[in-house]
Amino acid sequence: MGLHNESISVSSRLSPAAVLSRLRQLASQRGRAATAPAARAAGIFGWTLSELPDGICLTPRLFSTENLCPTRFVGSVQALPSGCSVSGEVRAHWLSRVFTAVLIGGAVLFPLLALIFPGPGVPPRQRVLNAARIGLIAAIIMTVGLLMVRYALRSVAAAVREILSAATTEAP
Repeated sequence: MGLHNESISVSSRLSPAAVLSRLRQLASQRGRAATAPAARAAGIFGWTLSELPDGICLTPRLFSTENLCPTRFVGSVQALPSGCSVSGEVRAHWLSRVFTAVLIGGAVLFPLLALIFPGPGVPPRQRVLNAARIGLIAAIIMTVGLLMVRYALRSVAAAVREILSAATTEAP
């Protein structure tokens, strides 16, 4: 499991056409009744299914507008002798990746800048203490930011697993 993607694979005894049909049906539903518990916990009220020439893309529809760059599932439905397999990965949006790069870059850069450019008349010992203090604060901010990115990825991955499981299980 990476920081920006998580692999998912679900197999089924249904045909690829049947699984795609069920995914279309599930994605067309909206509201609380259409989503499973993990999707509601992630703030998802529905799904958008895009069928691409080389696979599918499931994008969550969110309750709030604060996450305009949602994490999404990109994968494919492949035929197997005993049914089919839906496999792919949940991917963080590119903006989330940029956010992570800026966070890590700042956590490294700011303490170095404080060490190299301390200001006029700062003794060497104070220079190191200032850099260490800034480094500690940067490390705390970086850790919280990375945990937020990871939590968002995991919550959407759990919701994707739910909708894929619902689409690949045989109706009673």
